[in-house]
Amino acid sequence: MNSPIFFFFKRKFDWFYLELLLAITYISVVFYKQYRMFYALHFIDFDLSIFHQGIWLISRFERPFVTIRGLHFFGDHTNFIDLIFVPIYWIYAHPLILLFVETVILGLSGLLLYIIAKKQLKDEKLAFFVSLLFFTYPALHYLNFENYHPDVFVVFAIFLLWYSYLMKNEMLMYATVVLFVLIKEQMP
Repeated sequence: MNSPIFFFFKRKFDWFYLELLLAITYISVVFYKQYRMFYALHFIDFDLSIFHQGIWLISRFERPFVTIRGLHFFGDHTNFIDLIFVPIYWIYAHPLILLFVETVILGLSGLLLYIIAKKQLKDEKLAFFVSLLFFTYPALHYLNFENYHPDVFVVFAIFLLWYSYLMKNEMLMYATVVLFVLIKEQMP
């Protein structure tokens, strides 16, 4: 009766691990589909090309004049959040990096939504269900498969702002407002 197997079955089920598995599955499946779409030439290749060329030029310390649009990279919107990709582009410059980070951010958003729902609903099962609805929402998939765009970071920033409000953490709230400004100048 004191076997480790029986101890495992006596433990209370932790929904966080299932939520973590759901987020990892979302990231894996969606990025695999994006990878296949990219090499099958199914991307419209407009926004992805603009951001890839702009970030690549900045990473090479060139003037970021994007020839695809005929406009400076920051000429339309100031997406300073894209500067996080510059060190990565020093090592490996590929558009799939943009798609992967976009997918990871949405996966982390679902994980953060689970934490928020667990705190507000006070039930792990309902929190998991809310997160499951988030991951299966068709508009989220459209946002993820449409192309790379820094507006995806807004989903995470909104959930982070909501979390900082629930936790009554002013510093995190101010940091989130700064994150909004970095994503796009009109977001705050």
